[in-house]
Amino acid sequence: MAVMRTGPARPQLAALVRRAGWLTAGLGVILLVLGWYGVSGQSVVAEQVPYLASASIPGAALVIGGLVLAAAERARGRVGAGALDEATARRIAELHGLLVEPDPGPAFEPAFEPAPESAADREPDH
Repeated sequence: MAVMRTGPARPQLAALVRRAGWLTAGLGVILLVLGWYGVSGQSVVAEQVPYLASASIPGAALVIGGLVLAAAERARGRVGAGALDEATARRIAELHGLLVEPDPGPAFEPAFEPAPESAADREPDH
Protein backbone atom coordinates (compact mmCIF):
# COMPACT_ATOMS: atom_id res chain seq x y z
CA MET A 1 0.00 0.00 0.00
CA ALA A 2 1.44 3.38 -1.00
CA VAL A 3 1.53 6.06 1.65
CA MET A 4 1.51 9.68 0.50
CA ARG A 5 3.78 11.95 2.46
CA THR A 6 2.35 15.30 3.48
CA GLY A 7 5.50 16.78 4.98
CA PRO A 8 7.78 19.44 3.54
CA ALA A 9 9.15 17.10 0.83
CA ARG A 10 5.91 17.28 -1.20
CA PRO A 11 6.06 21.04 -1.98
CA GLN A 12 9.76 20.73 -2.83
CA LEU A 13 9.05 17.85 -5.19
CA ALA A 14 6.18 19.77 -6.79
CA ALA A 15 8.43 22.79 -7.36
CA LEU A 16 11.13 20.54 -8.83
CA VAL A 17 8.71 18.85 -11.22
CA ARG A 18 7.27 22.21 -12.26
CA ARG A 19 10.78 23.60 -12.93
CA ALA A 20 11.68 20.46 -14.90
CA GLY A 21 8.56 20.94 -17.01
CA TRP A 22 9.42 24.56 -17.80
CA LEU A 23 13.05 23.62 -18.53
CA THR A 24 11.90 20.87 -20.89
CA ALA A 25 9.55 23.27 -22.68
CA GLY A 26 12.37 25.84 -22.97
CA LEU A 27 14.68 23.24 -24.47
CA GLY A 28 11.93 22.39 -26.95
CA VAL A 29 11.63 26.05 -27.98
CA ILE A 30 15.40 26.18 -28.57
CA LEU A 31 15.17 23.08 -30.77
CA LEU A 32 12.26 24.61 -32.70
CA VAL A 33 14.26 27.78 -33.35
CA LEU A 34 17.30 25.78 -34.46
CA GLY A 35 15.14 23.63 -36.74
CA TRP A 36 13.51 26.71 -38.25
CA TYR A 37 16.91 28.30 -38.80
CA GLY A 38 18.20 25.16 -40.54
CA VAL A 39 15.11 24.81 -42.73
CA SER A 40 15.13 28.49 -43.71
CA GLY A 41 18.62 28.15 -45.22
CA GLN A 42 17.60 25.32 -47.55
CA SER A 43 15.56 25.78 -50.70
CA VAL A 44 15.24 22.12 -51.63
CA VAL A 45 12.64 20.14 -49.66
CA ALA A 46 14.86 17.06 -49.49
CA GLU A 47 17.50 19.11 -47.67
CA GLN A 48 14.92 20.50 -45.21
CA VAL A 49 13.72 17.09 -44.00
CA PRO A 50 16.74 16.36 -41.75
CA TYR A 51 16.18 19.62 -39.88
CA LEU A 52 12.53 18.78 -39.38
CA ALA A 53 13.32 15.27 -38.19
CA SER A 54 16.22 16.16 -35.91
CA ALA A 55 15.10 19.47 -34.40
CA SER A 56 11.57 20.65 -35.16
CA ILE A 57 9.56 17.52 -34.40
CA PRO A 58 11.46 16.65 -31.18
CA GLY A 59 11.30 20.34 -30.21
CA ALA A 60 7.53 20.39 -30.54
CA ALA A 61 7.27 17.17 -28.53
CA LEU A 62 9.44 18.65 -25.77
CA VAL A 63 7.38 21.84 -25.66
CA ILE A 64 4.12 19.89 -25.36
CA GLY A 65 5.54 17.42 -22.83
CA GLY A 66 7.10 20.14 -20.69
CA LEU A 67 3.94 22.22 -20.59
CA VAL A 68 1.83 19.19 -19.74
CA LEU A 69 4.24 18.27 -16.95
CA ALA A 70 4.20 21.79 -15.50
CA ALA A 71 0.43 22.16 -15.79
CA ALA A 72 -0.32 18.70 -14.39
CA GLU A 73 1.82 19.30 -11.32
CA ARG A 74 0.13 22.65 -10.78
CA ALA A 75 -3.35 21.11 -11.12
CA ARG A 76 -2.41 18.21 -8.86
CA GLY A 77 -1.34 20.66 -6.19
CA ARG A 78 -4.64 22.51 -6.44
CA VAL A 79 -6.84 19.43 -6.33
CA GLY A 80 -4.75 17.77 -3.63
CA ALA A 81 -5.25 20.78 -1.37
CA GLY A 82 -9.03 20.43 -1.66
CA ALA A 83 -9.45 23.78 -3.36
CA LEU A 84 -12.76 23.01 -5.10
CA ASP A 85 -15.09 25.94 -4.73
CA GLU A 86 -18.78 25.47 -3.98
CA ALA A 87 -19.93 26.08 -7.57
CA THR A 88 -17.57 23.41 -8.93
CA ALA A 89 -18.60 20.93 -6.23
CA ARG A 90 -22.29 21.59 -7.02
CA ARG A 91 -21.69 21.06 -10.76
CA ILE A 92 -19.85 17.81 -10.10
CA ALA A 93 -22.69 16.59 -7.89
CA GLU A 94 -25.26 17.52 -10.55
CA LEU A 95 -23.27 15.72 -13.25
CA HIS A 96 -22.97 12.65 -11.04
CA GLY A 97 -26.72 12.70 -10.47
CA LEU A 98 -27.35 12.83 -14.21
CA LEU A 99 -24.94 10.00 -14.93
CA VAL A 100 -26.36 7.62 -12.33
CA GLU A 101 -30.03 8.50 -12.88
CA PRO A 102 -32.22 5.37 -12.95
CA ASP A 103 -33.55 4.19 -16.28
CA PRO A 104 -37.01 5.73 -16.85
CA GLY A 105 -38.15 2.83 -19.03
CA PRO A 106 -38.53 2.46 -22.78
CA ALA A 107 -37.78 5.62 -24.70
CA PHE A 108 -40.14 4.72 -27.56
CA GLU A 109 -43.77 3.79 -27.29
CA PRO A 110 -45.85 3.24 -30.42
CA ALA A 111 -48.27 6.06 -31.21
CA PHE A 112 -51.01 3.65 -32.28
CA GLU A 113 -52.12 0.11 -31.68
CA PRO A 114 -51.92 -2.30 -34.61
CA ALA A 115 -55.30 -2.92 -36.19
CA PRO A 116 -56.84 -6.32 -35.51
CA GLU A 117 -56.94 -8.70 -38.43
CA SER A 118 -60.18 -8.71 -40.31
CA ALA A 119 -61.76 -11.84 -41.74
CA ALA A 120 -60.83 -10.75 -45.27
CA ASP A 121 -57.12 -10.48 -44.38
CA ARG A 122 -56.89 -13.99 -43.01
CA GLU A 123 -55.80 -16.84 -45.23
CA PRO A 124 -58.41 -19.51 -45.74
CA ASP A 125 -58.04 -22.70 -43.75
CA HIS A 126 -57.84 -25.71 -46.02
